[in-house]
Amino acid sequence: MLAVIVVMVIGGLFLVFSLIWRLIGMCLMREINGLELFMLLVVVVGLQTAVFSGGPVGLIALALIWIIGLGSPIVNAVARKRKLRRMFADDIAKYEEGLRRQPDVPFPHRRLGDIYFDRGDWQRAADHYQSYLDVHPINAYCAQRLERSLLLKRRQDMGLRTCAVCGAENASDAARCVACGFYLRGSREIIDVLTTPEMMRIWRWVMIAFLLPAVVLGFIPDGPQWVAGLMLLVSVIATILYIYARMTGSEGSNAR
Repeated sequence: MLAVIVVMVIGGLFLVFSLIWRLIGMCLMREINGLELFMLLVVVVGLQTAVFSGGPVGLIALALIWIIGLGSPIVNAVARKRKLRRMFADDIAKYEEGLRRQPDVPFPHRRLGDIYFDRGDWQRAADHYQSYLDVHPINAYCAQRLERSLLLKRRQDMGLRTCAVCGAENASDAARCVACGFYLRGSREIIDVLTTPEMMRIWRWVMIAFLLPAVVLGFIPDGPQWVAGLMLLVSVIATILYIYARMTGSEGSNAR
């Protein structure tokens, strides 16, 4: 049993170093700022410190480190997604500059239409597809994309929700599809609520405010260990929500 714990502690140290390296990389890529890096490092190092307090708190902290460490590859995937959004922004600037220089060349309108369509900006996508079709009216691809953009824009303006199973349109406050009964409200709505700007400010301080007392309690032999473990868990949940929202850019977003 002791050997297993030693192996898990050593493995946890490697996971901590890996996560710290990823966080520093996020800061260098300007995905988080210096203050956020410091607060996240406090959480990670605080968990590692809690491991050496021993007892239930140490085991809980060790388990949380493994959970966070094994889930850290998600950070790379999300970082790639953020990088792709930056590339889209660069492409938009490039094609808009091309239109300013040569407004009679329609190709940038098609590319901008594709970019805005992929980003869910239906009105701008429709405008660019229409501008392309004004020059090349016989283009099945742009015509189809224009029709789809206008349909999605209408659904957005009317607050309609499309059922993923049958494709039926439902009111924005509908919990189940009127056609097939499929449950419409899922994790996306929950995440949007938990990552509003107001909640992000709360998570920023909760992850520190709950961590430090938990570490202190963990070093008190006769302290309430279950309270310390619960506080560690709350701190980790707040940290995960904060990192997720910052990496995905979902803070303050609205569910479509």
